[in-house]
Amino acid sequence: MLFDQIPLQRIQQYKYRFFLLIAVVFVFTFLIGGTGLVLPSLQDSSHALVFGLATNLLLLVLIPDKPISNLQRAKYVLAICLASFLFGIFIELIQPLFGRDRSLLDASYDLAGATIAGLLYWRKHTEHANTKPALLLIIWIQLLSCLAIPASNTLVVFQRYLASPMLVSFDSSWERNIRSINDGTHFSITPPPKDWKQEGLVGKFEFGHATYPGISFPYIYSDWSGYSKLSFSVFSEQDQELELYLRINDIQHDNKYSDRFNQRLSIKSGLNVIDLDLNKIKHSPKSREMDLSHIASLALFMARQKERKTLYIDNIQLR
Repeated sequence: MLFDQIPLQRIQQYKYRFFLLIAVVFVFTFLIGGTGLVLPSLQDSSHALVFGLATNLLLLVLIPDKPISNLQRAKYVLAICLASFLFGIFIELIQPLFGRDRSLLDASYDLAGATIAGLLYWRKHTEHANTKPALLLIIWIQLLSCLAIPASNTLVVFQRYLASPMLVSFDSSWERNIRSINDGTHFSITPPPKDWKQEGLVGKFEFGHATYPGISFPYIYSDWSGYSKLSFSVFSEQDQELELYLRINDIQHDNKYSDRFNQRLSIKSGLNVIDLDLNKIKHSPKSREMDLSHIASLALFMARQKERKTLYIDNIQLR
């Protein structure tokens, strides 16, 4: 058999590593997470840390202390790392049973964690010293790949903070990380139409055949508490008046219509400058006040369009 009987003292020898694994799982499951860009992505990347610690523990407990050949040790390492990764795949496959979505990204973090643990173990025990720099390079590449998304999202949050009180200008590439395009919507960033004397770029929205075509900003700058107005510009080349809907909610939103700000905006041909009183937005939920220091989402959309309509939107900002 590849694995001998596991002596109890081997498990006791590494009990503190086991407690560390439990502590990491607890912290990233119950203490780190929630909404926003950074913490959820950090929670996702923690799969690599959890699977790295778990695989390392299995390697230490299951591989015998007695001298064995490199080939035998390689079989142990490959079998344990593969079993760890397959367990991660199993966890992802049963996620829908617990009301969660399967995630290829989480599975890739599981693989990275198991691989890093295997490479670290092999680097420590290999007899070929000339392979150790290459193994260390691969380990660092894997580690950095696991941190890439949380680091990128942290940079977006910093850029979002620097841009405030401008919430969305459609001039900066980082804004793509805070917006989500609804079904039936063709979105592009273009120069303003010739009749709109506006500098820079604007968002062009073609609202098509869907229930609620439009755009939402689920990661918009959240602290509106020090301002009194929300404003933005909408330009229409349509001859007829159009109806555009604005929805705003905070982090406490319970997904009910009465627990958010809802406004129907009449968009006439030409330039429309929208100015909204934040005090009105604050008192829009029926049973409470909206928390302007923790705004969670802003959305602009149309409803059940029979024909495709085009609007240009720019400079969503606080004043």
